[in-house]
Amino acid sequence: MADRCVKGTLMEDYAKMIRANPKLDWKKYLKPEDWEIIESRIMASAWYPFDTFQRCGVAIFKIVAQGNLESVKSWGKLRADYLFTQIYRNLKDSPNPIIAIKKYIGVRKTFTNFDMFEMELEEISAKHIKIKSKSVEQKNEGNEPFTWQVAGSIERLIELTGGKEPKFKILAKEWRGDTHTISEWTWE
Repeated sequence: MADRCVKGTLMEDYAKMIRANPKLDWKKYLKPEDWEIIESRIMASAWYPFDTFQRCGVAIFKIVAQGNLESVKSWGKLRADYLFTQIYRNLKDSPNPIIAIKKYIGVRKTFTNFDMFEMELEEISAKHIKIKSKSVEQKNEGNEPFTWQVAGSIERLIELTGGKEPKFKILAKEWRGDTHTISEWTWE
């Protein structure tokens, strides 16, 4: 196993998306060792190199999403719908969005063999939170789109646990030099 790894749960969608678009020019972003993984059968419980996962994410953001952060957020929301209704159903069964998000933060830690994305939740009120996060690679070009992908997951989790009309804004951005990324969430 490589030093830093992600579970196949994260890797499988990236591999499927790349395999589904063979005519796109992936060469600029992906290395030969990435292709060995992408073209293999991805097992949800197996471990895969973080560097490959990261390069795949950046490639998909640049090529498929064409740099559109809202598209990345929508994809995160779509993926979350599957994860929270099929695999991690206990999250959507939480009594309210704040408890669900706290559980989600715990579950995210099982997706890697290192702390890829620290997250801590500050509860402002029953329908208002801030999430402070820090990536292991703050200046990496994948940091901003990954933040938006996670935002889509959180938005969907809020909806699945009774929150209506979730709104999110980013108050601080690691990729712009802040020490942490801070997002603020409100809902009805």
